[in-house]
Amino acid sequence: MYIHETIEITVRHRQDFLTHFLSWAEPARELYGMRLFGVWAVNGSTHRWPEAIVMWEVDGLSGFTGMLKGEYAFLADPSLASRDHYDIFWAHAPQGVTDTKGADRLLAPTAFSPALADAATGAMAGAGYVHYTFRGPPGCIDDLLGTIGTDWCPAFGRFGLKLCGAYKTLLVNDSEAIALWAISDWAQWAELELAMSHDDALRALRHRAAVARVDWEAKLLNPAPGMPLLGRG
Repeated sequence: MYIHETIEITVRHRQDFLTHFLSWAEPARELYGMRLFGVWAVNGSTHRWPEAIVMWEVDGLSGFTGMLKGEYAFLADPSLASRDHYDIFWAHAPQGVTDTKGADRLLAPTAFSPALADAATGAMAGAGYVHYTFRGPPGCIDDLLGTIGTDWCPAFGRFGLKLCGAYKTLLVNDSEAIALWAISDWAQWAELELAMSHDDALRALRHRAAVARVDWEAKLLNPAPGMPLLGRG
């Protein structure tokens, strides 16, 4: 499963924030078994800004509950040797990068979603990424995710986009999903967006979603240099 964090940052220290989030990879892996999946800055022309998105891969709900036991042990018993969350992740941040706020989601991946291990070959590398949030009536998401695998991925693939993951949001009533695609060149995304209104396959996807009362909101993401999905280092 995955932890999806949306974190408020600042324009002035945008790059410092992204670099700092990348530095969390080692302590998070050693302490909690969390593997850094990706770090992005939201393209402000396409959504709320300034924000960053950080995603982590964990070994299912059992891995997540193990993380909870370690991360919040200090709050339950200050005498424990485990350190406070702030001390681990924020105390040594560079000047201008301060503890902030945001919103998180827990995500369950579909069977056809690539895993972090698949990034080693650069299969999910992109100059940019497009992030979709789908919402609909309770109970609709499994059918939607099925169509993402069978219909959306081939349709987007014709424009050169590569799926990085399609996920069901947990802790809601099967009413939200997240999908992420890598874009090799921004022109590919522009071609896809223009085709949404006239390409037969894309129009069919839009119609099917409308009938199911599913809407979506997309935003473009700029990857932090050196993040795992780029397949470098």
